[in-house]
Amino acid sequence: MRLTKISMRINAAIALVPLIATACCLLAADKPSDAAASLAKVKSFAFGGIGVAGTPSPSEAHFRTVLAHSNALAEFRGVLANGTPEAKLYALCGIRILDPASFEAAAEPLKKSNPTVETIGGCIIMKVPAAGVVTNIAAGRYDIHWKKR
Repeated sequence: MRLTKISMRINAAIALVPLIATACCLLAADKPSDAAASLAKVKSFAFGGIGVAGTPSPSEAHFRTVLAHSNALAEFRGVLANGTPEAKLYALCGIRILDPASFEAAAEPLKKSNPTVETIGGCIIMKVPAAGVVTNIAAGRYDIHWKKR
């Protein structure tokens, strides 16, 4: 009798595990990932190796992490809405990959406001108008950096 009650409690606990896991996933999906939150704060836009060592930037690592998420498009849209101008450029790259049909409309506000952004290519750091970088994103000039991996 005692063993039966214990078995019933164990079975009940096991039955609750999928429900708890589902609830946790749904709650987690509503908030941006740590990578998206970090991406939203970046101060420079760079793909490929940078600096003397030619290593990828932490910003690019955040971009790649978000891109790998199942809800990446929503996270990129959040970065586009709330990020720094440089972060918005990464978000536009992600949107162009995941939802190319919405890229032009998503890019228009940043092109119109055209803030000065910091870009890094190799060892060269430049301040350039965002609209020019958006044009390069639209033309696929950064595609090689995510298609090769």
